[in-house]
Amino acid sequence: MKNISSSEEKLKELINVFDVKDERYKGKRVLLFDDIFQTGATINAISDILYNKGKVRDVYVITLTKTRK
Repeated sequence: MKNISSSEEKLKELINVFDVKDERYKGKRVLLFDDIFQTGATINAISDILYNKGKVRDVYVITLTKTRK
């Protein structure tokens, strides 16, 4: 995924990659750690699943680095 530069292409690659199988996160706040932030596609894909299928209350994100374009 590092070689894909556009967020649209990354989002296509991430379709159906993540899933929530039960309700253990329902109503909870979730903190995600990501080692690098390029386009935000991975964080957006995971957040969408957590909100829509996991029914979480909030998603917070911490990233360690940001790439330059």
